[in-house]
This record gives sequence, structure tokens and C-alpha cells, in this order.
Amino acid sequence: MDNEQNSNSNRFFLYTEQELEQQKYIEEIQNITTKYNILENENYLISSSQKSFLHLINFAVSLYKKNEVLPKDIENIFLNNIFLKEQINTFLDKKLINLTTNDSSHFIDNLEILIYICSIGINKNILDTNYNYDFNAISDIFRFYEKQLKELSYKNKELFLITFDSYLILLKTFIQLCKINSLDLMKKKDISNIIELMTETINIIKFSISLNENELNKLNNLSGKFLYYFSHLQEIEIDIINLDISLQKYLLLLEKQEDGFLLSINKDFENQNSISKEDEFILFKSYSSILLLKLIKDLENCFDTKDYFYNEYFQKIIKTYHKRFSLNQETKIPPNIEDFRNRLLSSLLLDYKSNLDFSKKLDYHYVIEDFIFSGNDFDNRNLETVYRILSFAKDIEDFKYKHIIEILVNSTKINNDFYEFYKLAIFDLYINKFKNQTNDSYNNLYFDKISNYLKNNHFTFTLSSIYLKIYAFLENINTEYKDFSLTNKNENKKNIKYYLTDDENDILY
Repeated sequence: MDNEQNSNSNRFFLYTEQELEQQKYIEEIQNITTKYNILENENYLISSSQKSFLHLINFAVSLYKKNEVLPKDIENIFLNNIFLKEQINTFLDKKLINLTTNDSSHFIDNLEILIYICSIGINKNILDTNYNYDFNAISDIFRFYEKQLKELSYKNKELFLITFDSYLILLKTFIQLCKINSLDLMKKKDISNIIELMTETINIIKFSISLNENELNKLNNLSGKFLYYFSHLQEIEIDIINLDISLQKYLLLLEKQEDGFLLSINKDFENQNSISKEDEFILFKSYSSILLLKLIKDLENCFDTKDYFYNEYFQKIIKTYHKRFSLNQETKIPPNIEDFRNRLLSSLLLDYKSNLDFSKKLDYHYVIEDFIFSGNDFDNRNLETVYRILSFAKDIEDFKYKHIIEILVNSTKINNDFYEFYKLAIFDLYINKFKNQTNDSYNNLYFDKISNYLKNNHFTFTLSSIYLKIYAFLENINTEYKDFSLTNKNENKKNIKYYLTDDENDILY
């Protein structure tokens, strides 16, 4: 009986100690919010701990936006208060998910804030005054985490684990940053530099700190994502004289995508239940398809079909794709380029949001018609799919282009730059397709409607590249299209010459 009582007493004592430890961290947060009047006029009785940490984040961000220094005691609590760091990590994870699922959020603003919160303690700005990336600053942020994690791995295991999670969130945030950069005609070159820095820091962490299998899996998962998320963005010029070399490069990229996906799936996508294997496979298949659709488009600009389709390396590319993505063994290898193109296009439609049945959803003609029929009620998330169809399909009727433009010019501007980009990119596709038909009154009418959309809306710096590209084309077509409205347009007008080109393929896919 005495032993049982002692046992119960010990359990109670341990539980109470944990509670007291947690309470210590909460009180520390409340004391700092009281010191700086961060919760002035707030009711502490209502979700006080949660309210405190949210307001503390907002306070830090407000100082950041005003370019003011965060007090050292607040910085210290961000770095060392375990309860606060746990709450912040949960908060940032949710923010990351919402970046591309919430079409009302401001993508780039939220990204900048996420990176700032993750880098409190080093206080580096990853953007200079000209909105160019400061790669030295990014490197310094990673060095800061490497040093901090190494020290904590010896001194404080609990804080190490939470800080390691913060480090992973930072890496994931930079992955999202690369995604938005893939939409920017000027900043696409920065992606490889950022990935190189992320690869470097992952390797440093892996080889300088003793990590368990789960922690290694999480890092390897991210390394895999670099490959299948971004390999398709690499620009490969078609060598007209030696086609084999170009096709070998594309085959290598296709294999890199597979290596990356296998690395991630073998690590069970970080062992996170929130990550859908099916969704990641769709992304992997989609990016592989985009890579090959780009290849076909470039080849068709240089060769007749017979000059490349039966090339041994092009056939290897087809067979590699077929082996990887065929639903069953009965599916035949595409016998001609049109069949192969259609198969690639079908793989871009799996993420299209609609009530179409599955068979129709795999036919891009049905998808385009469905989008048109949706009218002003179109789902913003479908703009990317529509853009890709229009980019690569060769048999979309002209009147359907006009229907789509009519819908988009009459729609309101989307707050989330990620989605608004694809609307502008569709405008750009239309202009490229019909720019030599300026004697057509209908085309001029739609050029006017596009120009009015641009005049009536203000666009952030993030969208300046695509905006200026459209601006340049319209200005070339008609001098009446000179008076546009863009935040920082004057500062960027020097870049307009860059976009005055006959190359319709200079938008990233």
C-alpha cells in the first residue's frame, strides 16, 4: 500500500513539475508583453497564453516593418522560450500551408514576414533596397542556425529539437520563395543560387551534428524536393547541330526529378501525416510533364517531327516517362508526337478543381470549356492549369482564347500574387498569339480590355516582370497604351528593353 502511494506521489510530483516548467515559460511571455504594453487593454483571462504569443509576434513584425531594432530581451525570449517557440512553429507551419491555398493572402509579404520571424537573432534582411536578394545575408542566416543547433545539441536537447523544427520551417519557406521566383522573369536566375545555399547548409548540418534517423530523413526529404520541384525550370538551349547533346541533358533532368522524388518518398515525406503522397506524386508528374512539354515546344521551333521523334535519346525520354507514369502495363508507348503531347497535357489536369467526372477531367478540351462555363465564378486555383494548357496545346480555338480573356479582364484583381500572376500570364499568351493581327478589330478590342485592366489595378513589385512584359508588347503595338499604373514602374522601366523580344517562350513554366 505504501509503495503504491509512493508511486502515485512520484507521478504527481513529476506531472506537477512539468506543469510548473510550462507555466514558467508562459509567465515569462506575459511579463515581457506587460513590460512593453503589448497587450494593453486586452483581457488576460481569455486564452491568455495564445493571445500573448500572437501579439508578441505582431509586435516584432511591426518593429521590423518600421525598420526598428527588436529589444534584446524580446529577441532572447524568441530564441530560448520553449513554449513560445512551439507556438511559433505551429503558427508558421499553418502560414506556409495557407500561402498557396488562400487566394486572399499576400504571398510575398507573408513570405518575407515568415523569413523574418525565423531569423530573429541574426537580424538580416534577405532583400536589399532594390528588391534584389542578398545572398550573403541568406548565407549568414544559415550559418546562425548551424552554430545555434550545434551548441544546443550538446547543451539543451529539448530546445535543440524545437530549434531544429524552426530550421526546417525556414528551409520550407525558402522553397516557397523559389516557387514565387519561378513566376518572375527577372528573378528566375536566383532560384539555383538559393537552392545551392540550402543544399550547402543541409550538408553542413548533416556532417557537423549527430542527428537521429528521423532528423536525417527530414533533411533528405527537403533535398529531394529541390530536385523534383525545380529541375524543370532549368533552361536548356536546343543544339541544332548536335541534337543528341540537348536530348541527353533533358534525359538527365528527367532522371534528377525521379531521384529527388524517390529520395523524398523513401523518407516517407518527413514522416508527416499532413503531407499527401498522392499530392506530391501529382506534383512530381506535373513537373516532369512540363519539362517535356517545354522540350517538344522548343524542338518544334527547330525541327520537323521526323527529325527528332525517332532519335534514340528522344525515344529513351518517352520510354522513361512511360515506365514511370503509366497507370497499367497495357498502356502503349505513345506512337507519335501528338499522342505523347496529349498524355503530357493530361497529367497537368489532375489538380483542376471542378465537378467534371474523371474521364472528362483528363481531357484538356473539357477543362477549358468548363473554365469558360464557370464565367465569373471561376476558381482562382484553376488559373495555373488553364495557363499551362494554353501554353502547350496546339488546337485551342481562337474564340475560346477570347472567352477566357473576357472573363479575366472583368474579374477583380486577386490579392495573392501567386494566382494573379497566372491571370497576367494568360494575358501575355493572348498578346503573343495575336500580336501580328493588329488589323483585326476584335483583337484590338481585347488588347484594349487588357490595357484597361492594367490601368485600373496596381501591381506589386513581385508582378513587375510580367507586367512590364505586357506593357512593352502593348506599347509596341499601339502608343496609346503608354499610361499604365504600376507601383515602382518608373524605377523598373529601364528593364522594359529586356522584354522587347520576339521570343514567346520567355515566361517560366
